[in-house]
Amino acid sequence: MHKTILNAEQKYPGFEALKDTDFAETMQSLVVPFLNKFCKKQELTTKDGKKIQCEIFVPETFPAGADGKKECRGLVVVFHGFCEFSRKYDEFTYCLLKQGYALCRFDQYGHGFSHRDCEDLSKVYIKRFQTYVDCAYEVVEQVARPLAAELEKKRQKKLPLFLFGHSMGGAVGALFLARHPGLFTAAVFSAPMFGLYVGGLPKIGAHLYIKLARFFGGEKSYISGHGAFDGTYRFPDHKKQTCSQHRFLYHFGQRKAEVRFQTWGATYAWLDESFNAIKKILKKRTMAAITDPVLLFQAEKDDTVPLEGHIRFAESVPSVRLVICEGANHELYNGTNETVARWYPELFRFFDEFTP
Repeated sequence: MHKTILNAEQKYPGFEALKDTDFAETMQSLVVPFLNKFCKKQELTTKDGKKIQCEIFVPETFPAGADGKKECRGLVVVFHGFCEFSRKYDEFTYCLLKQGYALCRFDQYGHGFSHRDCEDLSKVYIKRFQTYVDCAYEVVEQVARPLAAELEKKRQKKLPLFLFGHSMGGAVGALFLARHPGLFTAAVFSAPMFGLYVGGLPKIGAHLYIKLARFFGGEKSYISGHGAFDGTYRFPDHKKQTCSQHRFLYHFGQRKAEVRFQTWGATYAWLDESFNAIKKILKKRTMAAITDPVLLFQAEKDDTVPLEGHIRFAESVPSVRLVICEGANHELYNGTNETVARWYPELFRFFDEFTP
């Protein structure tokens, strides 16, 4: 297993991480206006009639590469996580565009402005986890690949297509790579959901309880401890050492301002399907089917997903490189200034390997 430990700030040409001091002001005065200039919205309809909201970003000019040419270096497709929305990745999008990449992002099924099968906008509900994978495939086929082909004409050479998946998006990405090998040039998983903490219940007991709750009519009910979004949140003291409170509060403000961003709690159906998906990901047959290069970022202090699944995946898939971010929590892109300054350069260097 190829393993790297990130324990110090990294340097990368042309990159300077945004500081979380006055973060909201920086986002509103610099980042959001920049993104709005290049954002194009596109709603696609899947084969079974689901509406998926997408956004693409292609700057008018790209930074000059090593050869001096100002051309697109690649196209990145973002698979966001549980209870998230694509606009939560504004800072990430900004950093990628500034490095010469075009970007495609979308609201996952049941999130944001995409299709839902549940009237309660706070609930995350899905009948089959595979639906996430199928919808992502439609985004790649209907939006990302045509955009890549268009950019290739201007570039006059093949354009790398990258997948970036965080948490639940990493689980969707793993199943995507197993089913559709070769569509992406390479993939990056940020704290992928290859396991889930289930509170104080024993693992086997929790799984049985979830299945019984779902079977006896609790399919769309909130799981124990989850509920509707009420607009209040107290940032825990223990997270201040591993997470950026300023980044979190900025995104929480986005959530409060838009009801479609207020997905907040899991249903028994979602939890059951997620456990099924994790089990499938860690099967030998699934992992053997993944041959695309993968960079897997692991947050050392992750309190959302267990680290064991990452280790097992990295040990079983030869094309995976494991990168451990010391002192970081689950959302690396919302980490402290030090965390952000560590992992972005590592991400860019990985992309460099596939960018001619």
